[in-house]
Parts: sequence; C-alpha cells; structure tokens
Amino acid sequence: MIPLIKLNAIDSTNEFLKRWVEEHSSESAVAALAAYQEQGKGQRGNQWVSEPSKNLALSVYIPLSGVLAVSQFSLTKLISLAVIEVLEELKIPELAIKWPNDILSCQQKIGGILIETAIKKNSLEYAIVGIGLNVNQLVFDGLPKAASMASVTGKNFQVDTICQQILDRLEAKFPIHFLSDSSELDQAYLSYLFQYQKSAQYMDSKGNEFKATLVGVAPNGKLQLKTAAGIQSFLMKEITFIW
Repeated sequence: MIPLIKLNAIDSTNEFLKRWVEEHSSESAVAALAAYQEQGKGQRGNQWVSEPSKNLALSVYIPLSGVLAVSQFSLTKLISLAVIEVLEELKIPELAIKWPNDILSCQQKIGGILIETAIKKNSLEYAIVGIGLNVNQLVFDGLPKAASMASVTGKNFQVDTICQQILDRLEAKFPIHFLSDSSELDQAYLSYLFQYQKSAQYMDSKGNEFKATLVGVAPNGKLQLKTAAGIQSFLMKEITFIW
C-alpha cells in the first residue's frame, strides 16, 4: 500500500512532495492528499482553483530509476488511463482524455494531471504525479467548460475513497515495463482520446484558427494533426482545442 500523507492547507501537493523527497530520499512511492491547495498547479503554468474539501488534490511520488527519459509520455498515458479506469468503475459518463492529460466527462473538464520529472543522464529518476479531480464542487465561476463528478451524475462522492482507489490502481501498475513501446497502452490511450479521428477546429500559437483531424500522438508526446498541408506535429503550447 502506498503511504498517504494527509494535509489541510498547503501551497501545492506537488511542491510538498518535492520538499519531502529532498529531505527523505525515498526509494518507495509515497502520496500526499490536501483538503485545500493555495497554489494548486495546472498545465501551461495555470493555477488549479478548487473549493476546500470538495475535490481531490493528490500527488504521488514514483521512483523510476533507470527509465529512459524519451519514454516520458508513456508515463502520461499510463497515469491518465489509471484515473479513467477508476472513474469508469464509479460510473462517470462519457469519459475522455483531452491531450495531453485533461480528464473530460460529457465534454466538460472534471480533472487534470500534471507530471513533473527529475532527469539525470537521459534517465528518469522519479516522477511527481499531481492528480486533480473536481468531485463535489458545483459552481465554477468563469469556467464554462468545467464540471465535477457530482454535477455530471447528480451524486456526491467520498474524496478519501476515490483517493485510495486511485492509489490502489497505480500500485497495481507499478513496477511494470510500462515505458517500453506498448501497442496495448497506445491503443487504450487513443480509444479515450478526445476528438480522435474527428475533424475539428484548432488554434495555433499565433491565434490562427484552422480545421484538422487528430490522427495520433507521437512517442515524444507531440499531437499529430492532419491539416490541409499534411500531417503536422504540435507541442502543448503550440496548439489550442476549440470545442
């Protein structure tokens, strides 16, 4: 069982675990769960805003000694699918993964994953996986695409129970050879990938909108879109979904 540190108010669970690792140099996984994050972190440097005690703010330290850094996006796939599997068991409807690792239900964002890694000599030393889930919060001012597990189901959930289910699922997946080229992992990720094989609108970093079809994700994590000019690859900061 992955040890769990429960916190009340904290800057962010990812930052807490970074400090914890520096002090303890643990060779085993450990997790931190906060009732409230004052500086919760999201993708693209955004802040993850959450009402106290209503949502899941979980981070997990995972040692990865010897794993090649080029396999980093496979870790993103694995963590995203672990969360999706738990949510499926809880009967959350119409689940999808919006690249690279936002969790959607009914085309609304109910969660996100932020993975921070330490790299040494082209290998991953460890990962700190931040998992945020909107659980029982119902109001999201200024966030029209946000939702929660409660808002899409009409039910309330126990945050501690969801936390333990996710930790159990992660523990079941480690240690495994998850970062080798796994066609099974790739197929599972693509089966949940939002807008996969669909024509949709996107916007590039210069603000130009264009139509494209999402055809895949490269091993390095770049989004692959089929445009009028052919297949193009994009980093996270280079493309925005319009939906």
